[in-house]
Amino acid sequence: MTHLALPPPQARLVVLGAGPAGCLLALLAARAGWPVALLDRKSFPRPKVCGGCLAPGAIRALHQAQAAEVLARCHATPLRRLRLRVPGGELALPLPPSLAVERTALDDQLLQMACRAGVMWCPATSARVGQPISRGRVVHWHQPQGGSGTILAEAVAVACGLHTPGAGVAPPEFRLRAAKDSLLGVGVVSSCPAPRELRQGEVLMAVGEQGYVGLTVTGCGRLNAAAALQVRSVQQHGGPAAVVAQVLECCGLYLPQLQQLPWQGTPRLTRSVEPAASQRAFLLGDALGYLEPFTGQGIAVAYQQAVALWQVLRSGQEARERERRWIACSRRMMRAQRIRTGSLALALRHAGLVRRAVGVLNLCPVVAAALAHWIEQAV
Repeated sequence: MTHLALPPPQARLVVLGAGPAGCLLALLAARAGWPVALLDRKSFPRPKVCGGCLAPGAIRALHQAQAAEVLARCHATPLRRLRLRVPGGELALPLPPSLAVERTALDDQLLQMACRAGVMWCPATSARVGQPISRGRVVHWHQPQGGSGTILAEAVAVACGLHTPGAGVAPPEFRLRAAKDSLLGVGVVSSCPAPRELRQGEVLMAVGEQGYVGLTVTGCGRLNAAAALQVRSVQQHGGPAAVVAQVLECCGLYLPQLQQLPWQGTPRLTRSVEPAASQRAFLLGDALGYLEPFTGQGIAVAYQQAVALWQVLRSGQEARERERRWIACSRRMMRAQRIRTGSLALALRHAGLVRRAVGVLNLCPVVAAALAHWIEQAV
């Protein structure tokens, strides 16, 4: 995969962040003949905190963008069932058509596709949004070797995940709000054997007082573990590995090998940024807002937002009208996500409530089936 040694002095679209949202948007714009510069502070391939699930909405968005070929290239495999385990009980729910995938491979394959389409790829390049000028918006960039400079862009898409302050998304132009009781995200991918309770084609989710942990087996046969944990618990135990072990053990799962692995973490998960656009800068994906994960809704929303933002950018309308359209469109999309996935994530914070719900739903399979359908509508 080729990349530029230095970013170009100007581009019609500059995308900050080569995750799901940024990379798909860059691909769509490049296919339409736009000069696109894609910058990321990391080099690829790179590990990523992720549950390893692709929900139906993500799959549909990739097909809509004619980019679904990446699924075969990263060995995505079907997921058919969610097993929700609590101390003393378990609930099995059918999953809507979903896939297990390793994020490192998925993001890298999509990036390669974007580069083939003509995207100017600049890895290991930190960037922040600068001041607007009459012809566009300035982006300041810096590389570890000491290089620095600016890019003049007609539009800037900020898709840098949870690290929005570092990209120049700051007051008074943008307002970041993080929930005080937000959990931390942690994850790891390992070649260690999966627990015997976890089978291919399943998501196994353990819920405890300190948070919840999801386990899947990727198409490459590796164990993908991701968790949302209470900040206080992580601080008290000196790191996430011990807290993950406690959550798993209280649900009858014993994976001591996970404690020896290099867990990655995220900032506080539940957050939002307003407005979604300002003076030729457009926010999307986790940079715009994030809710705690469930079974792949985050990537689904990121891909869907990339497709939707591209429709706004390509409309040919003047800049302020495109900003108004994106603010209204993204607000509708985020509201739909919060109603369903936000409710599910909120419920998972209360282990006692989940334990009682598991008991009731095991006695009422019709209600459990309705819940599975409700989840499907969310993604």
